[in-house]
Amino acid sequence: MPVRIGFAGTGGIAAAHLINLVRIPEAEVVALYDVDRERCEVAMRRINGQQDQAARAGSPEPRKLQAKVYTDDRTMLGEADRRRAADPRRGPGDERDTASEGSSVSHAAPSRTGRHGPVD
Repeated sequence: MPVRIGFAGTGGIAAAHLINLVRIPEAEVVALYDVDRERCEVAMRRINGQQDQAARAGSPEPRKLQAKVYTDDRTMLGEADRRRAADPRRGPGDERDTASEGSSVSHAAPSRTGRHGPVD
């Protein structure tokens, strides 16, 4: 049974993470969160286009990203076994506030502390 993943943030580095997750048979991205719904839709089209381009004639149909889109990350958490964050507004430590019981969280965004101190 695949691990169901909710992914927060669809800009920047998110596309690289998403394309890799789509290619892992044991992973299923079931939910995408971004404050901008259109950015989620664009990310899905981009990932699916890359999958189509990578497909070879005679090979099986490539896996597609077919996730439910959320503009509220707390609502998204109910869909996933694991949450992957690529949201620069959140830093390490915010995961405790958003992880539902029984789920786990990983974070792939810059920390809120920059070279010159905290970043707002």
